[in-house]
Amino acid sequence: MNLPNLVAAHGLPGTRPFPRTPVAPDDWSDLVQNVARHRLSGLLVDALEDGSLPASRSQIASAMALHREAMSRVLDLDRLAMAVVKHLAEAGIPHRVLKGCAHAHLLYPDPSLRPYVDVDLLVPGERFGSAVATLESLGITRPHPELRPGFDRRFGKGATLRTPNGEAVDLHRTFVAGPYAMWIDAGSLFDQAEPLKVGGSTLFTLAAEERCLHACFHAALSDLEPALISLRDVVQAACDSTLDVDRLLHIGEQWRAHAVIAKAIDLAWSALEPEAEPPLALWARSFEPTAKDVRVLRAYQAREHRWAHQAVAGIRAVRGIRPKAAYATAIVLPSRRAMAERGNRAEPLGGI
Repeated sequence: MNLPNLVAAHGLPGTRPFPRTPVAPDDWSDLVQNVARHRLSGLLVDALEDGSLPASRSQIASAMALHREAMSRVLDLDRLAMAVVKHLAEAGIPHRVLKGCAHAHLLYPDPSLRPYVDVDLLVPGERFGSAVATLESLGITRPHPELRPGFDRRFGKGATLRTPNGEAVDLHRTFVAGPYAMWIDAGSLFDQAEPLKVGGSTLFTLAAEERCLHACFHAALSDLEPALISLRDVVQAACDSTLDVDRLLHIGEQWRAHAVIAKAIDLAWSALEPEAEPPLALWARSFEPTAKDVRVLRAYQAREHRWAHQAVAGIRAVRGIRPKAAYATAIVLPSRRAMAERGNRAEPLGGI
C-alpha cells in the first residue's frame, strides 16, 4: 500500500503500519501534495501526533500548516452553511446537509479528521428553483443556467452556486446524474433526519442508511478516481454501529443500486484494506452484478464525454413518452442562454 493510502487508512483496526523511519524529502513532498488532493490532512496530522508516522520537525510543521489551512476553510464553510440553512428554513424550504460536513461530524471520532471544500445541501426537486432564488438573494450566484427551464427540478442532479469569495454551495436535488437520478426516490430522503451540532447550531442531515448510500454513490460514480477521503467515508459509514443494513439494502433494491453499493465497498476495501468486515462488506463480497448493472455502471466510467454517456443512459431511465422527450430535448437542444454559457465546453451546464 502506498503512503497516501496508508494515511487514508490511519486509525482503522488491522491496517498496515507506516514506515519506521521518516519519509525522504522528495517522497514527503509528493505525500503532502496527495494529502491535499485527497483531503487527508486531518488523518496525516493524527498519524503524526500519535507517533504512527515518524517525521522530521520540518515535515511535521508542513503538515500542521496544511491542516490549519484546511480547518480555516472548514470554519468559513460552516459559517456559510449555517447562514444558508437559516434562510432556507425561513423560506420554508426543506433541506438536508450532505457529505463533508455531515460525514465529519457523524462518521468520524473527531470532525477535524475529515476536511471538506464546499457546502452540500439537498432540497426537494419541486422547491429547487425557490432554493436557488433564496441563495441568490444572499449574493450566492449560479454561474451557469439549467439546460432548459424545469430541467433541474425534474431530472438534474443539482447546481453549483458560488459566493463572491468563490466558496461553493452545491445544491442537490439528488445524489448523481444519469439514470440513477431517475431511480433514486429523492423525495423519500426527507422522510427521516438526524441532527448534528455545528458551531452551536443544529443542522439536519440524512438518516444513517441514506447517508451511507450517498457515500457509496459518491465514491462509486462521481469521479473516475475517487478521492481517498471518499473511500474512507464508505468504510466509516459501513462500519457505523447504528446502520440498519437490511433497511439500507431494501432502499438500494428500490433504487436499483445494489451494484453501486457493492462497487463502492469493493473500491474502499481494496484501497484501504481495513481488517473490519461489517455485514455490508460481507454482503458486497458475495454480490454478483447483472448484465444490466454492468451496462448502467459503464455510463459512469467513460473517460471522455462522461456527461454524454450518462445523458444517453438517463433517457432510457426516464418514465413516460413526454418526460423522455423533455429530457432528450434539454440534452440535445439546450436553451439559447445555456448554449451561450456553454461556449466551447466539452459538456453541457446545469448539473445533469
